[in-house]
Amino acid sequence: MANSTTSMRINDEVKNDAKTILESLGLDLSTFTTMALRQLIFKKAIPFEISLPEYSKETIEAAEEARKIIKDDSVPGYDNADDFMKAMLK
Repeated sequence: MANSTTSMRINDEVKNDAKTILESLGLDLSTFTTMALRQLIFKKAIPFEISLPEYSKETIEAAEEARKIIKDDSVPGYDNADDFMKAMLK
């Protein structure tokens, strides 16, 4: 069976993170892509679950609180952990 070259646009961070994991498994991106496509053909379906995450009420409330804090100008911000720690230890 002849091979063909395929070009894909992938976020650099996603690509690098995936390559790191695949290399630890002894695979490269091309081999994994071929494996995923073969599973797609074999199963005639996406070979992994695609779903929206389900967050608890507590997590949703915490995220909403964080959004409010981010927008609140009276809450101090810090550029690094050292500045944050100095402020906390006052």
